[in-house]
Amino acid sequence: MIRPPQRLKFVAAELARLFESTESTRVLKLMAQLLKPGFGDADLLQSLMEPLPDTKNGIARIGIWESREIDGERHFVRAQTSGSSWTSWANLGRILPKRNRRRVLFFGESVARGYFYDPHFNPASTLQAMLQAACGGESIEVIDLARVGLRFDQLWELVRACPVLDPDALVILAGNNWHPTMTFQSEEFDEVAAILRAGSDWATIKQSIENLLSQKVEALLHMLGQFGRTHRIPIIYVLPEFNLGDWRNDCASPPLIGSELTTEWVHLRRQGEESLGNREWEKAEGHGRRLLELDGGTTPVGPNILAKVRLASGAKSEAREFLELARDAGICWPTAGTPRCYSIIQRTIRSRVKANGIHLVDLPNGFERYLNGDLPDRRLFLDYCHFTVEGVNVAMALTAETLLPLLRKPEWDFAKLLRSDTSVNPKIVGEGQFLAAVHNAGWGQGDEIVRYHCQRAVECYPKVRQMMKLFLEMHIRRAPSSLCKAFD
Repeated sequence: MIRPPQRLKFVAAELARLFESTESTRVLKLMAQLLKPGFGDADLLQSLMEPLPDTKNGIARIGIWESREIDGERHFVRAQTSGSSWTSWANLGRILPKRNRRRVLFFGESVARGYFYDPHFNPASTLQAMLQAACGGESIEVIDLARVGLRFDQLWELVRACPVLDPDALVILAGNNWHPTMTFQSEEFDEVAAILRAGSDWATIKQSIENLLSQKVEALLHMLGQFGRTHRIPIIYVLPEFNLGDWRNDCASPPLIGSELTTEWVHLRRQGEESLGNREWEKAEGHGRRLLELDGGTTPVGPNILAKVRLASGAKSEAREFLELARDAGICWPTAGTPRCYSIIQRTIRSRVKANGIHLVDLPNGFERYLNGDLPDRRLFLDYCHFTVEGVNVAMALTAETLLPLLRKPEWDFAKLLRSDTSVNPKIVGEGQFLAAVHNAGWGQGDEIVRYHCQRAVECYPKVRQMMKLFLEMHIRRAPSSLCKAFD
């Protein structure tokens, strides 16, 4: 059962947003209902489910698209804006009236945007191709409403506005941008600060942050479930995965464990890395365990050592558990780092979707089956969370498999969907691999993975060599990049 305080935070946030907007009528209506005797949670949730009214002189907005009446029909036309808001959305000029097609709305963050390949190739277009292949060419459209950097609250605002598009189903691929610094409000940070002032260690802080984040995710799922039931729209949640096999997290020292323990931690780290280099697995195991004990899982260092020990013995499932611990350590850091879907988010979504009537596509489990038990790695990921072409195809085949019955269409299994024609221009693939090499290097990943992406870029599109040369020349010059001929 959802916790009332967290649910009411949604209401408070909605009121705050409305006060800042021009929707004064809706503010007064909500306030009046709250003051009614006997007004309960169900009534409050129903009020929040109502479609958003037209605003801004009668013009409704969905993301970056504004409502326009054209030849007596309602179209949504891309607004004339500039800056990052323009490039963060799909390269779609107009959302046409629905007509006689099944319509799927696709929401998400940069992973859903097809980062490194978009607009030439992305998950939404791949999903549409698979759905149409399964339906014998019958027109099924997937409207791409994903946005780079989509925040927790922005996802809900998009979903709430979508009934005007008359969708037959919603697909949501999100959860990588839900680090507390991007999700919590001031009162939640106050709760964490109070725990810290009470003298708790950083491991306790991590636990409290995970609890708060779980409550927020649970509340969002409750709202999404209520929304789906109210509007009779099936919702599919696609649970993100992380590049456990290749992406390495690191940090220099643990937070708030005291100078003596920090000295021991730094010494143990050095010993653990030396033991790994010498293939002294038992010693490395002991050092990793002690590191994990000292910092309470607030750094990835101990779990990384223990994962390497497990991989050396072929214990992939145990290695996965330690790599997930390493991924999750950053949840309590004051900066977000690279996007990722933390274990607490995955667990909460898995445990609550069924109760809220939401259909789940579990990518971590699906990827594990596809890779025959191997860790998700460079085969499916270009960096920490963004998919390769293969990763996009696998993720969307799993999604289409779940979606087809909900659209009352013939069922196709995953393997058959994966054989759909979703070919990509080799130039786009090669340039995407080179961008991935640059991105991995920028985030301090090892030489081996950077070389791998460069090599894959050349294999896919040999002409990318010229771009690589220009890029290197621009970066080794002493003059500012913009003054180099290679920059042009």
